[in-house]
Amino acid sequence: MKDKTNISSFAQFKQKDMEQEFYTNYIGQFISKIGIYMLIFISLYCIFYVIDFYTLKDRNVLNVLLIIRILVILCSIIFGIVLKKIKEDKRHKIVIWITIYEILFCIIYLYMCFLNYSTGSPIHYFESVVIVATIFLVPNKWINSFMVSIGMILFYLAITFNTVNHSYMIEALYISIYTIVTFVFISVLTFKLHCLKRELYLKELDSSHLSIINKVMRVTDKKKFHEEYRKLFQKYDSQNGDMALIIFSINEFEGMKDLYGNKVIETLMKEISVLLRMLLRDKDLFAHWAEETFVLLIPEVNNRTALKVTKRIQEGLFSHYFEKVGKITCSFAVASPHENESMDDLLVRIENYLGIAKENKDNEIIFD
Repeated sequence: MKDKTNISSFAQFKQKDMEQEFYTNYIGQFISKIGIYMLIFISLYCIFYVIDFYTLKDRNVLNVLLIIRILVILCSIIFGIVLKKIKEDKRHKIVIWITIYEILFCIIYLYMCFLNYSTGSPIHYFESVVIVATIFLVPNKWINSFMVSIGMILFYLAITFNTVNHSYMIEALYISIYTIVTFVFISVLTFKLHCLKRELYLKELDSSHLSIINKVMRVTDKKKFHEEYRKLFQKYDSQNGDMALIIFSINEFEGMKDLYGNKVIETLMKEISVLLRMLLRDKDLFAHWAEETFVLLIPEVNNRTALKVTKRIQEGLFSHYFEKVGKITCSFAVASPHENESMDDLLVRIENYLGIAKENKDNEIIFD
């Protein structure tokens, strides 16, 4: 999984392609449930009109607000229908239209505040907070939501202090402070949520990409590898046969992921899998041991022969020019079972060897 440094201070991926891929997936999930979200939005909007109905004395203003709210609801429904019809490959561009919609919505809300002179009341404070929360929860870039929200809050406060009765100025001041504090809280909370969503997305993406690569390239998964490893080890233990484990890890892997993104890394893994399939015998098994690590099970060979196999793999990988990534180096470890050594102990030992090799980061092979 990529570390948090891959996410910028604006709560989005630094790589444009990765952010676009994430947003397409994110907006797709939102669109699939847009009917539910729209129902919640309309319900809240109607509740606020009911509040206006009982608090506003000027019926002309109330009628204007009713017309505006109806138009906003109709436009929102149309906007939702349009979003559902946008093709998946164009969904990353929706962010622009969502931002424009949020800006227009805020302008309309501020105009309604201007018509309704009781903007300093607790009810309107609550309404403004709900609107800010909604803006942040709509699937937009966090920085866009932040800028739209802060603009709305500033204009809302300006309207409040320009229209509120002087006798209610202290109350309006307290409410304004609460509004700002709530805005800061919502901003920080949603920033964390946006970062968390991207971290979880990366984790899921890494897992799914690895699964796809394994399936396409006929790479043994860890469970199957453990089963075959157990069988071979038992055979070795009972018949004194030969076997060896080889494990290798791509050097500077995290840097590659940060630089190139998951799609390029997926291609790299496929190329490595193809090379391994060409360099190994049919009876040899290999599996993804960790994100950047492969483990190979080589039956019927002693440690000396396994070292030769490892050098052949090392040369094959080092001499190959990988698409977009270019040359890579790997750290290797080779081990055969020691007398009275368990299969788990052998795995621990070879992983320790690999750790030593990785410290040097120089295409090194550590072996018995």
